Formats: sequence, structure tokens, C-alpha cells
Amino acid sequence: MASIIIRDALLSDIETCQAIEQDAEKRFLTSDIKAIRDVVGKGGMSAEALAAAINNELCFIAEIDQQPVGFIALTQYIDSWYIEEINVVEHAQSQGVGNGLLAYIKMLAEIKRIASINLITFKDVEWNQPYYTKKGYLSMAQERLSEQFLTLWQQDNQLFAAELRVCMQLKIDVNKF
Repeated sequence: MASIIIRDALLSDIETCQAIEQDAEKRFLTSDIKAIRDVVGKGGMSAEALAAAINNELCFIAEIDQQPVGFIALTQYIDSWYIEEINVVEHAQSQGVGNGLLAYIKMLAEIKRIASINLITFKDVEWNQPYYTKKGYLSMAQERLSEQFLTLWQQDNQLFAAELRVCMQLKIDVNKF
């Protein structure tokens, strides 16, 4: 297994992040569900959203042999982070890059005393809900969503059918350090 280096993203990495996202989304073409296949080519993170994550020091690049192969971009809320995007290029998938990015932000959340990390993902895609479940993220019922997360859920439902999606949360031990 190659060494994975995780670093802060720079504004000059915006196009790189967008290229990583475009490459990574090709994997959705293998889904048996048309609505999931239809995700490919439907947007992704805008340059403005990436710039905001970078300026807030909440966007990180994973590199192998000094080549960017993945990134994660977050949004800060009062006491939580929301994963806007996490992507790994196709040729580097299943090499621990996503694991490394998730472990890195969990460590930062512990240090910064962020109470939870949240995301919205596909239920029936093996590298989505089942993957995050293995990483300790729990599915959340809509009734249990905070006001801010409910707003994100409603925005997500404008792009994707609600029955295909799930809200997930990783609670952070804010007293660890």
C-alpha cells in the first residue's frame, strides 16, 4: 500500500478537486438504480463552495506520490461539521484514501471539540451508507435532525429522491483531549 499524505487544500487546488470529483463519480455508473446512475455529471461542488471550504480551512487533499488522488470538503456549523464532498479518483479507490480522509477529520474534530460530523449519502450504494456505517456513522431519522441538518436534507431532496438517501452522523468525544 502506498503512503497517503493529507494536506490542507489551497485555492490553487480548486480545479484539481473538481477533476477528482468528476473522475470519482464515474463509479456511480455501475449502479443498478437509474436515479443513482443519473447523478453522474449533475453538478458537484462549485468553485465558490470549494473556495469557502478552503478559506475556512475545511478542505483537505489526499496525495499518493505527490499526486492528488482524493479530497474532503466540510462546512462548519455551530458545533458540527457537514461533509459536503468526499471523493477519491477511480484508480486510487480501495487503497485507504477515503479511510485516511475520514480518520483525519475525526482527529481534527476531537482536537477542536466539534461534537459531530454529519453527511447525507445514498442508502443502497456499498461505498456510501454501508461504508460510513463501518466507520461508526449512524443513520438518523428525519424527526431527530437538527434544524440546520433538516434544511440540508430538504435541499438534498430537491436533487435526489428522499427514499434513496440517508442522513448520517458520527458523534465525537469532545473530552478526548
